[in-house]
Amino acid sequence: MISTPGYWRRRSAFAMTAAATACWTPQPVTPGSAAETLLHWLQRQAMEL
Repeated sequence: MISTPGYWRRRSAFAMTAAATACWTPQPVTPGSAAETLLHWLQRQAMEL
C-alpha cells in the first residue's frame, strides 16, 4: 500500500480534476465563476506536485 503524502495529493488532485471535468464541461468558464475558481486551484495544485 502506498501511503506517501505526495501520492495521496496526486490521487486527490486527479479525482478533483475528473470531477470538475464531468461537472463543468457543459458550462462556460467565465471570470468569477465557480469553474474558473476551481480551475485556478487545480492549476496551483498541479504546480506543487
